[in-house]
Amino acid sequence: MPQAEAGMFLIMLGIALVTLLMSFKLGTMLKAVSAILFFVLSIMMFANYDIVYTNVVTGGACSPTCTETKYLINENQSWLAWVFVILGIFSALMFALELMSG
Repeated sequence: MPQAEAGMFLIMLGIALVTLLMSFKLGTMLKAVSAILFFVLSIMMFANYDIVYTNVVTGGACSPTCTETKYLINENQSWLAWVFVILGIFSALMFALELMSG
C-alpha cells in the first residue's frame, strides 16, 4: 500500500484552507493556489494512499528497532477525495469568475 506522511498531508490541507479563506480579502491568485492544492489532495486520496504517522522505536521489546505505523486516513476513503474535488472545483470556479468580471 502506498503511504503518505500525515504531516505533509495536514500542512497541504492547512495551506489550501488558509489560502481559500484569505483569498476573499487579499485577491484572486490565492484561489488558484487553493484549487491546485485541493486537486493534489484529491489525487492522493483517489490513488488509495494511506495517510500515516510513522514512529521508529528503539530498545525495549524491539530489537534493535521497530517501526510503528498509525493511520490517520485509510485507503478506502473515496468520499474524502470527492470532498477535495468539490472544494477544488469551487475554488477554480471562483477564480475564473473573478477573472472574467474584471
